[in-house]
Amino acid sequence: HQSTLPIQYVVQNVSSASQITLMLNGVPVQGGFFNNQTNVFSATLALIEGANTITINATNNCGQDSETIVVYYTQPCDDPIIAMINPIGSQLSVTSAQFDVQAILQNVSNANEVQLSVNGSIDVSGSYNHITQVYHNTINLQQGLNTVIVTV
Repeated sequence: HQSTLPIQYVVQNVSSASQITLMLNGVPVQGGFFNNQTNVFSATLALIEGANTITINATNNCGQDSETIVVYYTQPCDDPIIAMINPIGSQLSVTSAQFDVQAILQNVSNANEVQLSVNGSIDVSGSYNHITQVYHNTINLQQGLNTVIVTV
């Protein structure tokens, strides 16, 4: 995944964009703009996830100067969302010792990211279909009150 980053540098003692070179991760960047009235060079960079090395180089008859910075980009991460299918609501009475827990889980990749607790014991036997986003686990209930917690 990529993200864009607008950048601006003040570059003095040059008269045109041809005297300025911008590099991103060792690759020349095309399309920058230099305003010779304000001495501002601007461009928009497409960052990759992780470290991005940005180097600007300015050259004139008297020499050159360069500046390098490293920008770390981390892809945004959406919080998981649980929408219970079964049971609906926080309290339910059933007559069978087996119960089918189902939930729609968003922003989850696989069943390893889901933790189902039944009366304090972790049950990892559930399955998750990333296409339908449905988590399914058939659990065994004790007689009386049972506490079931789904966590992602």
